[in-house]
Amino acid sequence: MSTVAAYFAHSGNLSRTAHALHVHTNTLLKRLDRITALLGDDWRSADSALGLHLAVRLHQLRAVLEGPG
Repeated sequence: MSTVAAYFAHSGNLSRTAHALHVHTNTLLKRLDRITALLGDDWRSADSALGLHLAVRLHQLRAVLEGPG
């Protein structure tokens, strides 16, 4: 599961997200900092997060519909 997908799946809860990804909270924070560097400071704002969350979910659904190989 991607970091962004896990973050949204756990409603932004850092502890639960880190646990789901099997990483330390500090590792998660570094990943989120990198995402912020790539996407900009407002990626967690309501409007930006909605669009990003939708894109992540659509990507996941596409993978399910396409199935293995």
